[in-house]
Amino acid sequence: MYTMARRRIRRRPTIRFYLITVFFIGLIGFGLIQTRHPHPAARAPHTVVPHYEWHPLALSLPYPMNGFGAIATPEGVVVAGGLVDGQSVNTVYQWTPSTIIPLPNLAVPVHDAALTYRSSSLVLLGGGTVSSDNLVYRLPWPGGTAWIALPSLPVPVSDAVAVSTRAGLLLVGGHGYGSPWSTIWRYQAARGAAVWAQLPIGVRYPAVSASPTTLYVIGGETRRGFSRQAVAFNLTNRRRIPLPPYPLAVSQAAAAWVDGRLWVVGGETASGPTTRAYQYDIQTRRWIPAPALPAPRADGALVLFHNHLIWMGGLGMKGPSAGILETEPAFTGH
Repeated sequence: MYTMARRRIRRRPTIRFYLITVFFIGLIGFGLIQTRHPHPAARAPHTVVPHYEWHPLALSLPYPMNGFGAIATPEGVVVAGGLVDGQSVNTVYQWTPSTIIPLPNLAVPVHDAALTYRSSSLVLLGGGTVSSDNLVYRLPWPGGTAWIALPSLPVPVSDAVAVSTRAGLLLVGGHGYGSPWSTIWRYQAARGAAVWAQLPIGVRYPAVSASPTTLYVIGGETRRGFSRQAVAFNLTNRRRIPLPPYPLAVSQAAAAWVDGRLWVVGGETASGPTTRAYQYDIQTRRWIPAPALPAPRADGALVLFHNHLIWMGGLGMKGPSAGILETEPAFTGH
């Protein structure tokens, strides 16, 4: 019995040794497997990381200004009207990174007018000097020599944004008679303006842009102050599409549709002009930070010109700016 007991005691360390050895071999093997790269189909999606920033361009606006209309055309960015030293102007010119070319002046000085490009024409809608206006003008482009009066809007509209879409020329928000408009007008030169849709709440100075299928309206100033309202409309059936609220309450921001994402840049907040910018990702339905402006800006213009996003002028902490910034919205890391 004593001998058998001794033999059993001698076997037990041998069993433990094998068990411990197998355990550690398995643990090391599992670790090696986990360090291998998974199959691409098994990788979890991640946010695309932008690699770009805003850079100042050498050729600026001819003078510090804000409240102007701006639209990109194949020939250049057209800038019309605006405020210079607090006064409305009637100047119009075409800007490229290397040239500024004067164009026919507007019939009257105007600021906060809506400018767009449609059917080989520049179209300027509303705006004002002391009060809002309902006038509409067209300049054949390129090559037009004078602005031509078109049928007026049914109401005075200033601080609105115009955008050319597959649904027609749409005029969004603004104000007249002292109240922000919730109306989205569809304007036709032959028929004038007709109501196309209604915003949930009236806003002036919204940020507006459109994709091939959708109209986007972000922020703006309501009767109660700056808004985080974000709403979209299907351009085919006019159905309203709710969006997540914009990350900050803002007015006088500017928007552009770039490579499948909506950019919203700058604007006026309760604490003054902001540098902040965001993109809306339609796949994840999220607002994600975009490169901030190097200095706070509001009431300027944002256009996409030759695959570069251009910010022009606007109000800063110390007043209007003549500066022009650009960024190339290229992405890596899909």
